[in-house]
Amino acid sequence: KIYQKLIGLKEEDENIIFILGDSFTAGSGVELNETIAYQLEKTLNGEYKVYNLGVPGYSQMQHFKQLEGMLPLYDPDLVILNFYSGNDVSDNCNSLPSILEEESIYEKTKTIIKRSQFIIMLYRKLIVPFKYPANLDYYMDHENIQECYNITKEYLSEVKRWVDLYDLRFIMTIIPREQQTVEERRKELIDWYDNFNEYDENKFDLDIVKSKVLEMCTELEIDCFDLTPIFNEKDGEIDLYVNDG
Repeated sequence: KIYQKLIGLKEEDENIIFILGDSFTAGSGVELNETIAYQLEKTLNGEYKVYNLGVPGYSQMQHFKQLEGMLPLYDPDLVILNFYSGNDVSDNCNSLPSILEEESIYEKTKTIIKRSQFIIMLYRKLIVPFKYPANLDYYMDHENIQECYNITKEYLSEVKRWVDLYDLRFIMTIIPREQQTVEERRKELIDWYDNFNEYDENKFDLDIVKSKVLEMCTELEIDCFDLTPIFNEKDGEIDLYVNDG
């Protein structure tokens, strides 16, 4: 389904935009006409054909592989990478298979389980409240996750290398986690974290991941746009989140 529109080469006078991302970009839990790609194409009055390359669970470690496979076939006018500050850094540290690698039966089974809404619901209700939240280390800027930032920077550098190779325009947006923009959800998260000895309110900072990614953009000379202020403005007006990974 991901590649169902990517058949053949770019047509003459055709304007194309690629959007890379995870489930937020793919549109998990929403209708097709509610996805980022659909809304962007509609906003641009159909002058650009917007291809949604978002895949649930993907991060930059898969994004550069997507570009490696797609760019030789197409000549997009713009590549947009939606960086989700909620889990992209941590996902870059996991051993997720790239799109060009054959998944083992074990990995395929694990993927099916991860995408089961019923299992996810049970996990969140029965396991999560008692499990140490690994992402707390990121918001406390713990030293044990610094290597994950280094890995993320390497993957972003590889993404940029591919778009530069084809002399393409490239921009990256930073999508905030729900708890960064919705005060009620922020309080719920802090109340949960407060159950763990590792939580220190003086060190806790939900925006630290975003800040570090913005630094990477500066160092790698990537045009980066932080969407947090816009999401803050829309808090309460529209529901911007379905499932916050």
